[in-house]
Amino acid sequence: MKYNGIVTPFLTPFKRDETVDYDAVKTMVDYLKDIGVFGIFPSSSTGLFPFLSLEERKKLLEKVREYSSLKCNDVSIALSCTS
Repeated sequence: MKYNGIVTPFLTPFKRDETVDYDAVKTMVDYLKDIGVFGIFPSSSTGLFPFLSLEERKKLLEKVREYSSLKCNDVSIALSCTS
């Protein structure tokens, strides 16, 4: 895959009870697709990824992938880890 465009960090939205707000995740993914970003980077320190449990990380990545594929299949999702 050739990277050609913007790959943007993704902030993880939370509800008041400190759970991930997946409705807001969908809204954010839809917005990023609509403005033409090439890729979404949900697993960065900007997304508070180091502070999520393993299950929360998996579900967040699954949801971003699911939502980004609703209208187009060419949105890339970048992954990383922290030291």
